[in-house]
Amino acid sequence: MRTSIIPSQSKLLIITRILNYIEHGSGYQHFLANSDEKEAKAREQLDILMKLADARLDSFEGELIAMFLDNGSAAKRSVPGKRALRFERSVRVDTSSEGSPGVEQAVDAFFGMGDTGAKGALEGFKSVVKTGLKQILGDTSAGESYDKKFFVCIKHNAIIRVDMYTYRYNFSNEGVIASHKNVLAYILCTSVVDHNDLTVDEMVYLASEFAGDARTEYEAYLNGLIEVWRNLRAHEVTVKAALPNIVPLAITA
Repeated sequence: MRTSIIPSQSKLLIITRILNYIEHGSGYQHFLANSDEKEAKAREQLDILMKLADARLDSFEGELIAMFLDNGSAAKRSVPGKRALRFERSVRVDTSSEGSPGVEQAVDAFFGMGDTGAKGALEGFKSVVKTGLKQILGDTSAGESYDKKFFVCIKHNAIIRVDMYTYRYNFSNEGVIASHKNVLAYILCTSVVDHNDLTVDEMVYLASEFAGDARTEYEAYLNGLIEVWRNLRAHEVTVKAALPNIVPLAITA
């Protein structure tokens, strides 16, 4: 049977470590304590960054509200929507540059799965949104970046405006939150545009984009829309005429 002989200096080192263990506690406990502290700091910083992302979304949402409240001023810069018809706001952690099944499904659900238009215009716009998300996620530089865009199209025989705002914060490889990749926040908002606010050229462009560039295609579609608007306007006039004239009561002191 072979016996291991430990040199005196090694024995002294072992004894010193044992005494240190007894006096200061387990090194493993210290490791756990440090790990808990780092984890707490990581959660705190992640919470702060998610609140920052929320604040960025608040700012963009404020811009949308301003557009809805002051359509006249907004119309001088772009084609404005009247009010939010569909709205989605989300903050996510650790979304990859390939996109996330949750994000892709959210975009599909927001726009609807059905293809509309002779050339699948809706699918094209959904692709624009998904590509925009992938581009901002593909930027690996640390820090924050954002992307803001809108587009106008025809869906369900109405002219709609889709506003998209994307905010991304990439974490650096060093630091207490290195275990996370990023924070992604986005807003998608659909609003209906009053067709009376569009010029003839804008209407032709949108109808051609939706129905096709051939004259027989976009003319037929435009004529159908005009007929719908004419009928709705006539119905609106009829309803107003049928309402009794109500004279407000005079309030005397």
